[in-house]
Amino acid sequence: MTLSRGVILTMPFSRVRRLLRSDEGAPAENVELVTHIGHVVSTMAKHVPWECLCLVQALAAKWMLARRNIEATIYVGVAKGDAQDLLSHAWLCSGDVYVTGEQGHERFRVITNFSEQ
Repeated sequence: MTLSRGVILTMPFSRVRRLLRSDEGAPAENVELVTHIGHVVSTMAKHVPWECLCLVQALAAKWMLARRNIEATIYVGVAKGDAQDLLSHAWLCSGDVYVTGEQGHERFRVITNFSEQ
């Protein structure tokens, strides 16, 4: 997660986007492993000394899955908040398994996605 956070803080999003490549997701190759990685990332996010928001968690989990040759897709969505402000959220799916960011994702309209394809 340290690498994910560092990338988000130091690189323009256009460069982060090129690192991720965009396309549709692939089915989960190993549901148990994918679910476990989601739990690990979620747990670690609570114990790092900085705020570890949804995009950082999605990036960290995506890279962990990629190292194991498991395809996954990061989705980024937007929604209007209570005060008509714009909210954003990112979540990671491998097939139909939500790895990170599942809670509340349905409120957001997907504006882009990133996967290996």
